[in-house]
Amino acid sequence: MAQRTFWLSLLGLSWLLAACASQPPTAMPAASPTPSPRPSPSPTPPRMTCRLVAQPRPTPDPSTYLLPQDHLRGAPDASVVLLMYGDFQCPGCAALAQSLQRLQATFGPQAVAVVYRHFPLAEDNDKALLAVQAAEAAARQAAFWPFHDALYARQAEWRDLTPDAFRAWLLDTAAALGLDPQAFAADLDDPALAAQAQAAWQAGLKAGLRAVPALFVNGQPYTGPPTYDALRTVVALELLAARQFHRCPPWVLRPNRVYRLTFETNRGPVALLLDPSLAPQAVNSLVFLAREGWFDAMPVYRVEPGRAVYWGDPSGTGYGHAGYFFDLELSPAMRYDAAGWVGLVNEGPGTNSSRFFITLAPWPALNGRATRVGRVVQGLAVLQSLPAWPADGSPTAGPPLQVLHARVDESE
Repeated sequence: MAQRTFWLSLLGLSWLLAACASQPPTAMPAASPTPSPRPSPSPTPPRMTCRLVAQPRPTPDPSTYLLPQDHLRGAPDASVVLLMYGDFQCPGCAALAQSLQRLQATFGPQAVAVVYRHFPLAEDNDKALLAVQAAEAAARQAAFWPFHDALYARQAEWRDLTPDAFRAWLLDTAAALGLDPQAFAADLDDPALAAQAQAAWQAGLKAGLRAVPALFVNGQPYTGPPTYDALRTVVALELLAARQFHRCPPWVLRPNRVYRLTFETNRGPVALLLDPSLAPQAVNSLVFLAREGWFDAMPVYRVEPGRAVYWGDPSGTGYGHAGYFFDLELSPAMRYDAAGWVGLVNEGPGTNSSRFFITLAPWPALNGRATRVGRVVQGLAVLQSLPAWPADGSPTAGPPLQVLHARVDESE
């Protein structure tokens, strides 16, 4: 629970860089970053000093969330389980059900499972109980989910019908879905299914529910916006938890070595020359993460043309991190006076992690405020050609740059 509480609190943070973004860069003469000095020998600690903030995730256990009457779409041991209480006559339920279906298509049924649990508001919706009976009648012919999808997708067709007209709509829909019409009609009037619908309503009341839709993400109630974009962020961060680290990185830098970090992207290579002399902990973290595959299959999560490109979060949300934080490493020498400088995103003292930015122009507001780790030595023009992302805060297309693989080259 601590990990998920962390995600929810993280979504409300104002980043240092976001705050600085409102300040336009001061006009300065164009300059090329000066070459980084060779690192000088220093004692090698066995491990970085960091603060762990990610908790190991237990293996999902279906018995903790599945009831005998539930309906599951996806793998029972999926990393993310979205449990929805719904009423087929509720417009908000229809919108959420379609968002959950879209989420599962985005991430795949092995990663995201959807569980549906009935909570018909029998006192408010005149066809809520009959809709449950119809869905369960379809379930007897192994067609619960097709019928579920039809009820929600075509809710506008039947929501205002009389119960008798709705019954005829149900029979027509069953036939259109290829169900046995006689068996469906008989099951629709089965007293056992009528009792099941009533029991679902009573069970929801007993559980303390008073409204639908109600959504639980891996057993925790979700109270944010029930939109696809908001839920995509939550799911992406839940999936990222499986990749996070639960101990501080070992010390991987060696004295008198030069480190070059190259990202092979869908637009060509982008290479960084890292500078351990100014920020040894930060560079050690980047080298460690690259060697562990953290940056592989990683999208950029924000592009501000003429300002900066932001990377380092495999979830693509801009809220993800490696599972550990470490102290800022700051000095007056850390100036952002040209395009191509690389610095770590931070949210205040002790919050350096895996996210970083690359300047596309001078950004003096960040001088001495963000840990500088190196400079771009290949591919800066590629970054400067990227369009804004996301253009309106809610991406509807793929990110403009995707890392395929990252590698570290070490030389004397």
